[in-house]
Amino acid sequence: MSTITKLNNDIIASTIIDNWGGECINKTGGDTPVGIGVQDGNSNTFGYNDAFDVSAYMYTDDIQEGNEGGFNKVIRINIFQKKVNDSMDSYQAAMNLHHYLSRRKFDVTIGLDKSVKCEFCYFAFLVVDLRAFANC
Repeated sequence: MSTITKLNNDIIASTIIDNWGGECINKTGGDTPVGIGVQDGNSNTFGYNDAFDVSAYMYTDDIQEGNEGGFNKVIRINIFQKKVNDSMDSYQAAMNLHHYLSRRKFDVTIGLDKSVKCEFCYFAFLVVDLRAFANC
């Protein structure tokens, strides 16, 4: 199983994300980024959706040549959590997913992007560094 497939499966198994887009193409230009689904002919868009408490998607942010014939693949997971009046901890889903993936031995960091304007949600992201090798 590839590391990206394992990452995707672990996120699904966590049940932290209500509306998971999987691997997407990242589209910016509006107030909030959206992911365009790329798996199995899926052309759905993923981003903030008020029908769900937590929506998220992942995309390849960077690929760098590593050592021993491998590559370092940087995956970014954009997480949108609906603002709820009684919610004291607005980034709880991102923190929970960070902890969950860290326990599964992923190299993961959490961040906030203050340039994203979302009136009805809290936006955070995770960066996951994966080691990838070509199938030769």
